[in-house]
Amino acid sequence: MVSDFFLLNPRYENYDLGMYALEFQTVYGDTHARLGSATGRAILFSVLMTFVLKLGSLRGGQLFTPEVVDQLIKIVIVGAFALAIGGEAIALFHTVQANRRYQKLIKNGKLLTGQLIKAEAKETEVYHYPRFYPLVPKVQLSGTYFIEVRYQLISPDQLKLYGTQTMTREDFRDKPMPVAGTPVRVLYADETTHIML
Repeated sequence: MVSDFFLLNPRYENYDLGMYALEFQTVYGDTHARLGSATGRAILFSVLMTFVLKLGSLRGGQLFTPEVVDQLIKIVIVGAFALAIGGEAIALFHTVQANRRYQKLIKNGKLLTGQLIKAEAKETEVYHYPRFYPLVPKVQLSGTYFIEVRYQLISPDQLKLYGTQTMTREDFRDKPMPVAGTPVRVLYADETTHIML
């Protein structure tokens, strides 16, 4: 049974019995930077810069002429939208690649035994900035707690393969990490498509 192994995602405890299907999120990744949020930031940046440049020209600023301000606004807006579109294109490419891997694993995946090389707990840093910061110090809040694992397995062709995965695991805040050498289960489709359950 899979439950005799360390599972990165505990929901896969009965995977070998067909009681839980592979989730797309397992293949896509749990802690990837979502580039979609970069789109919003790029657009917000362009709006703020447009406002600042326009405000500077309306107040009779001597730094730029109104014509130069209009040109700078166009450059800022075009640049922000180019960044946003580029970020979305990268996110779409990553999603398409993950979907191809997911489909391979669903159709051709075989459960193999692997071995944990390393498990490391990490926490994202989240801060609260008070109203009068920096006069009042920032406060560190509890961030997302996740595990990054590195594993190895021997393929059916007797090749030694390695993989790295991350997953949010709040339940490991108070638990010790599994040690190197702990057996793990890996869903294997080919030499480049495998994932630790």
